[in-house]
Amino acid sequence: MKKTILLTVGLSATAMLAACGDDQGTDDNTEQLFIKTSIFPYQDWTTAIGGDYVDVENIVPAGADAHTYEPTPQEMIEVADADLFIYNGAELEPFADSILSAIENQDVHILEGSAQTHLIASDHDHDHGDEHDHSPLINEGDLQVNGIQDHYHSDDSATLSVDDEGDWHWYTSTDNENWDRVTEEPTNEYSFTTNHNGLHVQAVQYDENEEVIATSDTVQIIIDDHDEHDHNHGDYDPHVWLDPIRSIEIAQSIRDTLTELMPEQEDYFNENFQALEAQFHELDEAFVDTVETATHDTFIVSHAGYGYWEQRYGLNQIGIAGISPTSEPSQTELIQTVEKAQELGLHYVLFEPNITPRVSEIVQDHLDAEALQIHPLESLTEEDKENDEDYFSLMRSNVETLEQALNE
Repeated sequence: MKKTILLTVGLSATAMLAACGDDQGTDDNTEQLFIKTSIFPYQDWTTAIGGDYVDVENIVPAGADAHTYEPTPQEMIEVADADLFIYNGAELEPFADSILSAIENQDVHILEGSAQTHLIASDHDHDHGDEHDHSPLINEGDLQVNGIQDHYHSDDSATLSVDDEGDWHWYTSTDNENWDRVTEEPTNEYSFTTNHNGLHVQAVQYDENEEVIATSDTVQIIIDDHDEHDHNHGDYDPHVWLDPIRSIEIAQSIRDTLTELMPEQEDYFNENFQALEAQFHELDEAFVDTVETATHDTFIVSHAGYGYWEQRYGLNQIGIAGISPTSEPSQTELIQTVEKAQELGLHYVLFEPNITPRVSEIVQDHLDAEALQIHPLESLTEEDKENDEDYFSLMRSNVETLEQALNE
């Protein structure tokens, strides 16, 4: 069962609902939960699931970047007055730690979005040459692992599994480098008890010659026996909302949290979630169709924030900046980027709104390439708001952008 990170401080759901008051309702008979989110996708999904029973506000305003935004004191006060604060985590929003500290003794529920699914390693760099595997185990494998990575306490029971029924051997490592086989017989499920040390876990399948033929993703088990807000996701890609399938898990946790806060609306929230889930699957199919019919599989983008598309759909991104758009490349890295793009014959550079494009424009000029827009969805632009864009309309636009970039 997926482990939901839901931290509750002090106040019952019934009391919280009473605290909402008629002034937050859609009419005299409808109470609403007041919810603050850190990024636009969570605002959009929560609004879709909660419908008439939620009032959702996003902290990062239109035109701002979640990586660098700093909330005002008034915004901090508003979060403290909320029933629920939903943030991404995985070190996406530097301001999240300040908010969590500020509301530590307040009656606010907290949901960490990235902790509701498993993340991929943030190992994107500017070395676009050949990759060399120094170990039979890799971070991004052929199959996802069912279960939950991330925060456990010592002596918790944990079970990980893969859907394939083949002969899988399970390995663990404390440093992600030196691995030990921990199962005597092949199995598609591994159960264990956590200790004070964290673990990396992966399943491997061999052929009759003991050659690796398949691997699962690497899952990290983090032991958190101390401050419940002191989470370290620095080794993982935080842009998980760009993966439609992982987004389902996060949206499901939002549904479950709303149900805990307002249990009498369980059927309503679940019906809305099911409609949202169907849209996620349609979006996933659009990505698959686009990639399967594409001429090539590589695109060049202003920053390497699209690792989940690489892992899910077999694409390759060349990020001009690193996992954060503020990590500008060196002159050598810029040259390597240009040379790789020329070698592959790439004719487009994908730019993001809300981010200064100075370095990306240098690459575009050297390549004599055309600019296209790709949307990271962390926050809206003013134009997005005027056009009433939502998560799915922006993601469909991203699919169209990829279709153009991958076929010319």
